[in-house]
Amino acid sequence: MVFTITATNNGPGNATGVVLTGAIPAGLSFISDDGGGAFDAGTGTWTIGILVNGGSAVLKITVRVIKAGAIISTTVISGNEFDPDAGNNALIDLVILNFVNIRGNGCFIKASAR
Repeated sequence: MVFTITATNNGPGNATGVVLTGAIPAGLSFISDDGGGAFDAGTGTWTIGILVNGGSAVLKITVRVIKAGAIISTTVISGNEFDPDAGNNALIDLVILNFVNIRGNGCFIKASAR
């Protein structure tokens, strides 16, 4: 299963020291990411650095489902500059996972996000 995280700077200026934190939830096991070393799976910290006004950064995290049920994922983003709209700096996702176990490997069959 792949989680795609998009961090967007809605302005009004460039952002420096941008960090997104969101630990991999219980029920999932980290496999890989495409962050080139910028993502620390142990802490769930993605160090983005500079995010220009209107710019975005994308991180894909591949996980294995090891437990069916509700998976709650919480992410928070921060930077060095004052954010006039801090209300959009956190996200809580609820994903309902159902899977079957084939020869010891979690095999994902259905997910729904709320």
